[in-house]
Amino acid sequence: MVSRDDPPTAPGPRPVTGPGGNGGPVTRPRLALAAICVGFFLVLLDTTILNVALPRVGEDLGGSTSDLQWVVNAYTIAFAALLLSGGALSDRLGTLRVYCGGLIGFGVASLLCAIAPVLGLLIAGRALQGLAAAVMVPSSLSLIAHTFPAPRERATAVGIWVGASGIAASLGPIIGGVLVEYVDWRAVFLINLPVVVAGVWVGRRHIPPVPLAAGRALDLPGQALAVVVLVGLTGGLIESGEHAWGSVWVWGPLLIAVVALALLLVVEARHHDPVVPMDLFRGSAFAAGTVIGALINLAYYGQLFVLSLYFQDVLGYSPLQAGLAFLPAFAGTFFISWAAGRMTARWGPARPMVIGLGVGMTGLLLLLLAAGADTPYWALVPGLALLSAGALTPAPLSVAVIAAAPQDQSGMVSGLLNAARQTGGALGVAILGSLIAANAFIDGMRVALALSAAAYGVSIVLTLVFMRTRRTATPRTAVAEPART
Repeated sequence: MVSRDDPPTAPGPRPVTGPGGNGGPVTRPRLALAAICVGFFLVLLDTTILNVALPRVGEDLGGSTSDLQWVVNAYTIAFAALLLSGGALSDRLGTLRVYCGGLIGFGVASLLCAIAPVLGLLIAGRALQGLAAAVMVPSSLSLIAHTFPAPRERATAVGIWVGASGIAASLGPIIGGVLVEYVDWRAVFLINLPVVVAGVWVGRRHIPPVPLAAGRALDLPGQALAVVVLVGLTGGLIESGEHAWGSVWVWGPLLIAVVALALLLVVEARHHDPVVPMDLFRGSAFAAGTVIGALINLAYYGQLFVLSLYFQDVLGYSPLQAGLAFLPAFAGTFFISWAAGRMTARWGPARPMVIGLGVGMTGLLLLLLAAGADTPYWALVPGLALLSAGALTPAPLSVAVIAAAPQDQSGMVSGLLNAARQTGGALGVAILGSLIAANAFIDGMRVALALSAAAYGVSIVLTLVFMRTRRTATPRTAVAEPART
């Protein structure tokens, strides 16, 4: 057992003390960083690990394609909407306390998902996972900033933090395939529990507490309306795959979303500390950047959902084979994300974004030409491999968006960009999933691939028009955002 008074084993930051934590210095900075990375690793792992398990979930608990869309989107919607308040909550209640509470909540929600006897309870558990993720991500980055105050150490720590997320997203389909194939789909959630326990135990011992800050006031009406907008919008789009557009199941949720959006605009204009500051969107680069982030994730998460079903339901792959089939699309994510930071520092954000989006769009078009009911896997590999180039875009996009906003609002801007990305992911699963639900699978999949390629194409145009300004980024800035969050 290590005493809190033991000297550090490696050069580390100066001690940080304050209320709300263990009250001691950073005696083991590597362990502290590992505990901080655990939360973000789990958040990204659970965005990809479940997809290969969806067919087995449907067989076990029953449910249509739209039901499986809700299993995915309950997590994404809660994450996207509540991420807006995650940072403010962390400042008011204590960063370390909120982070560890989020980890514990994620573990409890994972257990609820694992034992869910019906689909409705599984969806509720996924929403609770998203809620926990929304408080863990901003608090984890804040903990890194306070644990590693020296710029060089902080840059290295943030790089490792981002790298952990890329590894999690890449390993998700493979780990999920192994667990579903040899254990059960419920093991996809049970695997989180020992990781959570280890993260909380190490975190409480080695992560230094962060002094409480006044922070932003919680905008509860705005937060609630943001949730209603996202649930209504994605719900209407999901149901369009099962019902006609004239059905109340489709236009009803969409109408609720429109009304909630109108109320949100009114409430945010009057609130002194809004959860969605509308004045930021007056800047063309910021507004374009959030749209690009949403479009990229719309294509990415939408295709992840569609291809997972395609590999298993159409090509007849086992869950493990389906997970391994994604390897060409994920294998180089970590190194491409690392290269993106260096390219952004040298060229500015526009060029790496255009390269990544252009190569990714080419991959989608190759898949569109190759995908069929009896396509051999080798014919899909070139398209899947080119999709990995999409990892070039998040880091420069983050640099461009943060540079377009006032410096004292960088944290809020980062939260809004990540919320836009998660919203795009939820819409991607809703829209692309509804296309395969409403049509013959291959026909719907081809339309989904074409729509994803179009989303990349629009993003290229927006990048060329609004993000042409050259800006040199530091390595720390360039990696300040996760690869797929």
